[in-house]
Amino acid sequence: MSSVIPVIRKFNRFYTNVLGLLDQHLLETDFSLSEARVLFEIGHTDRCTAKMLIDKLRLDAGYLSRILKRFEEQDLIYRIQSDEDRRLYYLRLTDRGRDALAKLDARSDDQIRLMIGHLPEQAQRNIAKNMAAIENALSDDPQIRQEVRIRCDLKPGDVGSLIHLHGWIYAKECGYNHVFESYVCQTFVDFLNITVPIRIDSGLRKQGMKSSARLQSSAIPIGGRN
Repeated sequence: MSSVIPVIRKFNRFYTNVLGLLDQHLLETDFSLSEARVLFEIGHTDRCTAKMLIDKLRLDAGYLSRILKRFEEQDLIYRIQSDEDRRLYYLRLTDRGRDALAKLDARSDDQIRLMIGHLPEQAQRNIAKNMAAIENALSDDPQIRQEVRIRCDLKPGDVGSLIHLHGWIYAKECGYNHVFESYVCQTFVDFLNITVPIRIDSGLRKQGMKSSARLQSSAIPIGGRN
């Protein structure tokens, strides 16, 4: 572990500078970083309470109380009493609060575009993917750690990834070699031929058929054709 600590600390210093969070106020507004987070959570959390903000943002209760008091004085939020528990009050944004949050969101989006806009699209996707991995690994929120997204559309590269995972997992756990992987390849070729119609221009049809034939040939298990 000791070898990774300096790397993480270096990244923390670097990324703090990237976001400009060393400044006292966020995105050239009158909001501090903590205040902006509180405003965001109130605007995006149903039935938001002060207790929820303390737990989620890990803020001192006295500090949060001062933030909420300031927001109320500026007509950014209001409180509404719970029907179920008269001791409980929900926090909601006023029209002015929603306008302030919309401006913060827009400036935050502009900041991110300025930061990564010059990078290739794949590099942008890699950054987002790695950030999600950091969040998943370090989060103590079960909803984040157990989040699973399912999609039904088959995208380029999906089949290659599945073949790779089959080959890697079965080699590791069962000792299977490339013969099994070639069997998996043929299975996916058959699957794609049935479920994914070949759509190519007439001028490329011949070339596409040759490519498909080469792929099927390379997937034949060792031992030859039946």
